[in-house]
Formats: sequence, structure tokens, C-alpha cells
Amino acid sequence: LDKVENLEYDDRFLMTTSTGLLVSRIVVVASGTKPVEYTGPMIPEEARSKILYEIDSIRDEAGKTIAVVGAGDVAFDHALNLSQENKVILLNRGERTKCLPLLRKRAHKIAQISYHDNVAISEINDSDGGLILACQSRQKQWELCVDYVIFAIGRIEQVDFISAELNSRSSELEKSELLFFVGDVHNGIYRQTSIAVGDGVKTAMRLYQETF
Repeated sequence: LDKVENLEYDDRFLMTTSTGLLVSRIVVVASGTKPVEYTGPMIPEEARSKILYEIDSIRDEAGKTIAVVGAGDVAFDHALNLSQENKVILLNRGERTKCLPLLRKRAHKIAQISYHDNVAISEINDSDGGLILACQSRQKQWELCVDYVIFAIGRIEQVDFISAELNSRSSELEKSELLFFVGDVHNGIYRQTSIAVGDGVKTAMRLYQETF
């Protein structure tokens, strides 16, 4: 698969990819979302490899202590998956959880998952291959020693590859049915596989009817 590095429009869509240039009259963007990056206290360079936004690289880890920062579906889903072989500490920056009640109920039943709300991280430091988090809540201040920190603090549309000029004309090109955004990249909070698939099928049918 080629990675699209830049997408612009000049009478035709011009896609710069990892292997060359592609030209197309119509483009369907189904690039999904990406995690919101942490913007709190500066993270030391030596600690950055332990700061993650996805869990693919550590799915096979066992016997670790992992902090998951967040309170939505993704945060609780990460905690549930990682808790099978590890100790997981969920840190909610606010008071209320934003996940589905079913996920909260499942997490509550697992001894390997602990949950804390109203927690602010004031400092992150490297320590013997792990991390030390300086945490503060309404009741206390404490240090938390973990092997990894997973930030699951939101997701935004993955549109970094779209040029500024094309972005300014996107509404016009959508109305002309030359540019389509489908799935999570434009569905806001309605990020479900079934919705994205239906969105894609609907767009494909529209294009087929117009072409044939």
C-alpha cells in the first residue's frame, strides 16, 4: 500500500505518495482519525519511547504496570485489553467517565484495573527504563511508577496530508461530487465500524451510478 503524503487540487486531484504521483478526477477520503497528542508538562527525550497513543506495540507485554490517561471508550477499551497480563491504572482528568456504561462495568470487575478521577499529571520523568508520574488530585499528591503511559484523550480527523488550498475548497468540491469524505474522518462522535462501512458503501453506489 502507498502512503498518501500530500493531496492537492489543480483541475485534477494530485496525490503525492510514497512511491510516486497519482492523478484522479474524483477522490474518496476515508483516512479515519488519529489520537490527540498530549500537551501537558514537557516529556524528557529519554522517556518518549514509553509514551504511547495506541497499544499495538505492547499488546504482548506481560507483568507491566501501565497508566492509561482518559475516560472515554478508547481508554477503557485499552485498559480492558492490557489488563489480561498487566496491571492497569486508569487516570481520568475529570470527574465523569465518557465511556459506554458496559465498559465501565467490565473494568470495575477486574482486579488488575484501578481507577482514579480528577487526576492531573504535573510532571513526567524517566526512571530505570520506566516512568515516574507526579500526580495530583483533590485529596493528595503522589508519585506513580509505571512502565508505560497510554494517552487516550480524544481523537481528531486524520487530514494532515490535505493541502491548505484544497482544504479551503473542500466544500465546493464536495458539492460538485468530486471529493467525498466517508467514515470516521467526517462522522464526528459517531465512530462505529458499521456506520463507516455503510457510509463507504453508499458513496461507492453513488459513484457507480454516476459512472455507469
